[in-house]
Amino acid sequence: VIDGTSWPVFVRDLASALAGHALPPSPPEPEIAVDGDTARAFWHDTTRGLSGVFELPSDTGADSARSSAGHHLAVALPPAVTDALRTSATTLGASPFRIALSAFAGFLSCLTRREDIVLGTALTGRNLNGDDAVGFHVNLGALRVQIDEATPLRQLCAGASDALDAAV
Repeated sequence: VIDGTSWPVFVRDLASALAGHALPPSPPEPEIAVDGDTARAFWHDTTRGLSGVFELPSDTGADSARSSAGHHLAVALPPAVTDALRTSATTLGASPFRIALSAFAGFLSCLTRREDIVLGTALTGRNLNGDDAVGFHVNLGALRVQIDEATPLRQLCAGASDALDAAV
């Protein structure tokens, strides 16, 4: 199992080996600065005091039983929305992902009437392993964002960015 960034490296090395060339040396193992106790303490602090499951309006209907079954809905954003997202990202000095994460956290806060939002996301560990390492360099992380309805977008993005940076 490998992540998407590993495919070009894998194909390059396979083509080189099939052509009879020597493979480059394996990248060194990364030095991980965080020990297990520090990581456990971080996640313990991050999840301390969480108050249960989000109750979303569409979780159950009048005739439906509660289920943990998921659903996938693909939505193509109009170019005007993606342009506005990129413009906001540039203006705020953040990536489009961080802007979308902030907006989604704000949306969930409005929907659930909670000021403490926890989101799960995939996090890459590629920066620890280098670009030439082949493997699945992905972890799942919990991002905790504190939101007040009066929080301006710039501050909401900073809070979401801080949560993302802390998790990585």
